[in-house]
Amino acid sequence: MRVLLLILFVYSSSPSRADPKLTMSGISSTLNSLLALSLRDETWRADKNRSEIRRGLEGLLQLSHEIPNGKNESNDPSLVILAPVLSDQIRLALSAHQLGQFEVSRQMVRSLTASCFGCHSREPEWSTQDQKSLPGFVSSLSALDQARYAVSLHQTKTALSGYERFLLEPGSIKRDLQSWHDALRESLTLILRVNRDPQSAIELIGRIKKIEGIPFFLKRELAAWERDLLSWRRDRSIPKGEALLRLEIQKRYAEASARRTHPLDHSADMAFLRLTSLLYEMMRRYPKSRFLAEAEYLQGVSYETLSTPPFENLHELFYESCIRREPHSRTAEKCYERLERSVYFGFTGSSGTHIPIELENKLLELWGRAFVPGKLDH
Repeated sequence: MRVLLLILFVYSSSPSRADPKLTMSGISSTLNSLLALSLRDETWRADKNRSEIRRGLEGLLQLSHEIPNGKNESNDPSLVILAPVLSDQIRLALSAHQLGQFEVSRQMVRSLTASCFGCHSREPEWSTQDQKSLPGFVSSLSALDQARYAVSLHQTKTALSGYERFLLEPGSIKRDLQSWHDALRESLTLILRVNRDPQSAIELIGRIKKIEGIPFFLKRELAAWERDLLSWRRDRSIPKGEALLRLEIQKRYAEASARRTHPLDHSADMAFLRLTSLLYEMMRRYPKSRFLAEAEYLQGVSYETLSTPPFENLHELFYESCIRREPHSRTAEKCYERLERSVYFGFTGSSGTHIPIELENKLLELWGRAFVPGKLDH
């Protein structure tokens, strides 16, 4: 099963339909409350919390319907793309919880943070809440979980500080190399996606390179990241005109993909992060472009390749939007193929494959939108 971001939270009052900002604030507060309960499996399953979880999910579902359809109150075009699928995600989580599929509902709730991060992390407001102190019980969490919790509260400075403590702690890399590697990639993603600061990323890599005992493969990876970041720092220009920007995107996608020699190869991560930045500009500057479905497909591939909290399932949202935007096209077919694979492997574990029936029905609906019966490629 997929490993998703740890987070927490507190309830707020229901907002007015007339005010989109209050709607989004209510969603954030309510989601944070549910995420707090999802920190531990035993808390999520506890009988005393079930009615509270159900009410929270029902309230979150109602709030999701308040989001203005097709209108973007933020500067990020991702809101228009991802908001319509938010209700479906919440509905699936609620249904799973009502059926007693607690682990499924818990993971789906925790994955909802991808929608929030995907829509808002490029906005200046994302990093303006560092003045708030973290709840006292957070101190009982590990340094890594504290950092991930701070991400969920949009406290980028606090999160980056926590990540650095974890990464530079003596012996941390030897105790759990996988978690350490994930943390490094997560922190670089925050620096580049939220702060858009290649220089700070280069400086962090410089400190990381001084750690003793770094495996050879990771030294090679760090060197590749550093080269990409230096190139990004030297030239941060964006081609003018839709055609030139699309050509640049296709070029960088081909180069990044060619460098990824196997699924666990992350040497091209910085190249894929730079690609997401160009795709973001394509979607922001040309909201009526006939290449938006293609852009969503490439966003999906990029985030699936990166696959780090706090947007572990962000790629699935882009694939779904791609299918709905351009049904019965080759692009939609490619998006469906990758979406289906992601869902199946995401719900496969030691006990087998267990996909919630609602999600199976959704895949069937999207299959019908992606493919034309009788014209399937075999």
